[in-house]
Amino acid sequence: MAVRLPLRLRLAMALWGVALMIWLPVEESWPGWALVFAFCLTLLGALSLRWKFGLCTNGERSPRKQALFCLLLGIGTGAAVSPVAVLIMAFKTGLHAHNLPDYNIAEVLAVLWLTPLFSLLGLVTAAAGLGLEKLLHRK
Repeated sequence: MAVRLPLRLRLAMALWGVALMIWLPVEESWPGWALVFAFCLTLLGALSLRWKFGLCTNGERSPRKQALFCLLLGIGTGAAVSPVAVLIMAFKTGLHAHNLPDYNIAEVLAVLWLTPLFSLLGLVTAAAGLGLEKLLHRK
């Protein structure tokens, strides 16, 4: 039996897709929007993985394994933002099919250079989320 994601998560994914379809035909070459869309997509992916991990380990979840999973998921999610942004930039450039690409090689490399920073931010965000969860569920 297939397990469905929560309705809020599915609606957020649908909203992301609609926003992307609205943005794709716009003529602009600032890579910031591609980073925003990539961040949102990787965040939705991480939330769905976190939800599925909680579902499949329901009775036997040790706090250490859960914390390790969350921290690794944060690092992986942060590291995925830049490559996903480059894929979105390439997709948009391919759709427009101009003689000159929407994003030049310097902009693509600048986005890729942000990968370590996003990995660190993902780790810090995951650690903050774990700390907040511990505070809220303290007995």
